[in-house]
Amino acid sequence: SIERREHSLDLIIRVQAKKSYTLGLSPSFGTRNGYRFSVDYAKNNLTQDGLRFTSVVSFSQEKLQRSVLTTQRILGRKLTLGLSEPMLKIGNLVSPLDWNLLSGFEVSAQSLTDRYFETFETGVFWRPYFLERTWSIQAKLAHEWSKAIGTSLQTLEALDKPTVKIHEVVLGLSLDTRVNPEWPTSGGTFDLTSSHARFGLDSDVQFDRYSADFGYFFPIWGRLSGAISTGGLKVSDVVNAQSEALTAPGSRRATLAGRSLVRGFPEASSALTPGPLVWLNLTPPADNPELTCVPTLRTIGATNVLYAKSELRFRSPFFGDSLGFAGFLDSGAAFFTTSELAALQSRLSGGDGALDAGGIDSCALSSAQVISDSAVDFKNLSLLRQFFKNSYISGGLSARYIISTFASLNFDVGFPIQEPYQSGKCIQASELSQLRQAPKCVVRRSSSNLFGVVPLPGAYHVGIGANF
Repeated sequence: SIERREHSLDLIIRVQAKKSYTLGLSPSFGTRNGYRFSVDYAKNNLTQDGLRFTSVVSFSQEKLQRSVLTTQRILGRKLTLGLSEPMLKIGNLVSPLDWNLLSGFEVSAQSLTDRYFETFETGVFWRPYFLERTWSIQAKLAHEWSKAIGTSLQTLEALDKPTVKIHEVVLGLSLDTRVNPEWPTSGGTFDLTSSHARFGLDSDVQFDRYSADFGYFFPIWGRLSGAISTGGLKVSDVVNAQSEALTAPGSRRATLAGRSLVRGFPEASSALTPGPLVWLNLTPPADNPELTCVPTLRTIGATNVLYAKSELRFRSPFFGDSLGFAGFLDSGAAFFTTSELAALQSRLSGGDGALDAGGIDSCALSSAQVISDSAVDFKNLSLLRQFFKNSYISGGLSARYIISTFASLNFDVGFPIQEPYQSGKCIQASELSQLRQAPKCVVRRSSSNLFGVVPLPGAYHVGIGANF
């Protein structure tokens, strides 16, 4: 009943959350990945506690790599299904934790083979307010099982096993204080993640993986501002169930791409990508000596990545503040440690005989070797000097057109300044077919043609994205 008062009246309002859905289309294109088209669907408020269902289907060009034994590219496809609930309830207790569960299926091109992935993860997120900032803390359990598709070379199992199962605990801490994420002129970003695969979780391999990224944005004068980004990745203590030291699985290694991209050098779709390469001496098989076979290079990623980047930015007053320009200086290094490289070279060695005899229509593999830049010792006091000595450095110009959160277009033109120092002579990629021994190093800087017409003594990078 409603209690009557002389000058006031109590009202009881019952509110029930409405069940709704969202549907999104996301086409995008980039010089690194090629095209990608995604469709996502979400059903909100499945229960009174706010349970939400999400699904994403995507198709991609898979421009990154091609299998060693074929030049045919596959069509990448991925399906992800998920459930999430904010302010997770445990009985009558409402916790400050957000919960989610994701399951995925994917076919994609990796460094040496095309692979099929099954993934599953569940975890909680907490966003506490501390030091006048809202932080994001996550903890989750992740499962990944992958299998190589098609024919692969047994020797290269030292880099990528035909099948591998990874069970790991992932911990993360992040902070974002940018005022305007599209063109920040103040604030910063912080992201720290560690993942730990363990045999106790029924994982095929055991390892520790750490990654960090820091961004700082600051005003200079008027429409002029600056940006600095630095970070890295390290994978360590990789062993199998027999306690044998291994190289980290391909999905856990990294290249100088994405946030660590050194603009001006080729991206991951090229054998000239900065970082470790594997040299494969392919020769005609005994059954078909007339078969054309030439040595080849493949990008394999690294277990250690360091990068430092900076930009001087100017926001144009024209076109509704949607046009911006920047000058940039990038640097980055990707490498194996000295002990990792020695162990990997030993596993790739096959003695005097052929590593793979090949077949009537397939080349034989007579030798294989990793070509890697010098390692940077994290424990050495001369870390900074080592980094700049063994890093790729480039500079260039960038133009960006931003339409709110609807779409963005990024265009970067970079010019190589330095490659890691090498005491021996490095070969050009065009000289590879003339060699029958692994080169000490390969020159990564190359020329490109802008839109196939204008020659550039470096590389250009284009990214286009949209959400509807």
